[in-house]
Amino acid sequence: MSLPAILPATSRQIPDHSIFDYYNKQTYLGNQYSASLTTTVGTSELPILLLRSVSTSLALFQNLLNVVSLTASNNVVIKVYVNPTVTGNGTPLSPVNNRVAYGNNSKGLLTSAPSVSANGTLVNIISSQSLINAQSNILTVLDNAQSLLVTATASSASTSVETLLGWYEL
Repeated sequence: MSLPAILPATSRQIPDHSIFDYYNKQTYLGNQYSASLTTTVGTSELPILLLRSVSTSLALFQNLLNVVSLTASNNVVIKVYVNPTVTGNGTPLSPVNNRVAYGNNSKGLLTSAPSVSANGTLVNIISSQSLINAQSNILTVLDNAQSLLVTATASSASTSVETLLGWYEL
C-alpha cells in the first residue's frame, strides 16, 4: 500500500479570504484596518494614539506601525505600550478597512490624544530621522479589554509627525 503524496499548498489547505503574515504564512481570517494621524510633538513623551479591544468576541492583531518626522532636521522616537492606565480615551478616529469590499466596520476603538496616568508595558520602539520613513512589523495581540498606546517624543519642539497604525480584527 502506498502513502498519498504530500502536495504543496492547495486551495483545500488555504481557506478563502485568508490573510498571510510577513513571511507568507497563514495567520487567520479577518479584516485589516489602518489609520493615520499627523500631530505636533515636542521633547516630552506625548500619548498620540490609543487602540482598544472593546468587544468580548474580538481579538486585535496590531502588526504595522509607520512613522516619519515631517519637520526638516528633527527626529522622532515612537514607543508602543500595552495595557496603559487610561483616564480619558481622547478623540475618536475613523479607520479605513483595507479589505475595501467590507466597509469601515471596525470593532476596535482608535482614538488620538488619549489621557493616561501610566503608560503600561513597553513592547516596541522605533525612531525616524528627519523626513525618513521608519517601520515596525512587530505583532502585538490585544484580547478583550486590552489596549495599545503609542507615544511620540521629538528632538525639538513643534515637530510634525505622521504615524500610520495597522491592525487585523478577528
